[in-house]
Amino acid sequence: MTLVPAFVRHESLLGLWTSAQRSEDRPVVFLRWLRARDIIGADYFTARPFTAPVAYLLVLGLYVGSGYAEATVAAVQYLRTGVTSPRAFGFQDIFDNVGWIVMAVCVWVMVTRLLVSPDALRARHRFHRRDAWLVVSLDALVSFLSFMIVAGIAYLVGNGGVYPAVSDPSPEYLAGFFASLAAAGFLEEIFLLGLPVLLLRSARRGWGEIVFVLTVLRLSFHIYYGVPAAGLLVWAVLAVYFFRYTQAVWPLVLSHSMLDLCQGAARFGGDAGALVWFVWVLVVAGLFSWLGSRKTPVRAELGLEESPLTQEHPPRKNKLRAPRPVAGQRR
Repeated sequence: MTLVPAFVRHESLLGLWTSAQRSEDRPVVFLRWLRARDIIGADYFTARPFTAPVAYLLVLGLYVGSGYAEATVAAVQYLRTGVTSPRAFGFQDIFDNVGWIVMAVCVWVMVTRLLVSPDALRARHRFHRRDAWLVVSLDALVSFLSFMIVAGIAYLVGNGGVYPAVSDPSPEYLAGFFASLAAAGFLEEIFLLGLPVLLLRSARRGWGEIVFVLTVLRLSFHIYYGVPAAGLLVWAVLAVYFFRYTQAVWPLVLSHSMLDLCQGAARFGGDAGALVWFVWVLVVAGLFSWLGSRKTPVRAELGLEESPLTQEHPPRKNKLRAPRPVAGQRR
């Protein structure tokens, strides 16, 4: 007999670890669940994947072409000298950043349609799609944790590493500034996460190598924080795994852009901006609780037990991926 409510045992995000039923095989089931979701493998891509040198050249091109190499140089200069002029934002930045957003979306759609095999696109199960939106709140919570670590390290070392900005911004400056924040999620998550993962996995690179490379790229232009930038490691690493197990980039884009916009509001909005930040924290916590409570249990996803979702839409042969046709066999 267990005192844990059935709601928690079977229908929540904690169901795998709190259920008393067949508790001896929880690690085995969890590992099976991770392997079933980790489908970005050899058969995920088209017949002609990139070689490793070409894949790395393309990743480097994304890093340079999206402007983050230039941002890294500026961050190094600021860290070395401590003196730099605040960037002058204006109405032109609105049009520029809208263009960046449109280009990022177009590049993502074209690359995924050309690089990812049609079978892999069709194979994403409804469990992946539901849990992809759980990542919106989960990624935001991880970001909050990372910035708390940054603040804690900054307090210990006595250096906050705040990037310079004007103290009395004009409406024109604010319009361009917030347009830049809105575009940040599209640029970082597509050009420095989603596309590099697909390129490097198509070249058969291992996940450990991919996590290391993308973490270095992600932290490179954040080093103006100084030593506290180490607190961003948690966010940079986990973002790769969020994409790995959901194959969805748009939730990460939404979470990142909303976080940056709320931080900008808190920086320039006074009490109203602080209220916006507080409301976003409440929305994220509520979204996490609601989606987490609706999470299909891991055992049900693997076909080991029934749930309302699996009863309505039973998985195909207890697999999250559609079976590939045998050679010579008709579809």
